[in-house]
Amino acid sequence: MIHLFVKHDLLQYIKIVLNFLLAVIRLFRIHSFIIHYVVRRHYSVLCVRKVALENCVACNDRGDWLTVSGVVRVANLAFDKQLTIVYSADGWASAGQEVEASYLPGSSDGATDRFAFVLEPPPSATAKSGARLEFALKYTTGGQTYWDNNAGTNYGVNCSSIDPSAAVKGTAGQ
Repeated sequence: MIHLFVKHDLLQYIKIVLNFLLAVIRLFRIHSFIIHYVVRRHYSVLCVRKVALENCVACNDRGDWLTVSGVVRVANLAFDKQLTIVYSADGWASAGQEVEASYLPGSSDGATDRFAFVLEPPPSATAKSGARLEFALKYTTGGQTYWDNNAGTNYGVNCSSIDPSAAVKGTAGQ
């Protein structure tokens, strides 16, 4: 079947397509602005501190065992570099534990590199309600050491326990 456009239909169709394209362009500009803002923010932080936590997730999907994983961005100052996560579950009463982060292949943009880490403290340290796992980032490259400790407050995960039977009762009536 062949559809013949009359002049009015064709103009209406063109108007719809142009409005759609304008909306896409506006959306792209907003999305592009957000991406540029986030990237600019990371670069400005890295110009000063040389290391910054990009994201972090905590979960306990293995029962009482807490797992904290994250991604860190570092300034690419030298080829050889080491990123260590220093953490404590006792408020730094004892020496912190250290875990070395792994380089994420293909993550370099020339100016920065990304590393990933996973913290798995023993359940005895984080299983009780009120426990807090604190950590800081230690970046060593070119004979220099740089820290990101969340502006002196350390990054942290607060642990709390939920009674499973109460959670089931709370959702049973929904």
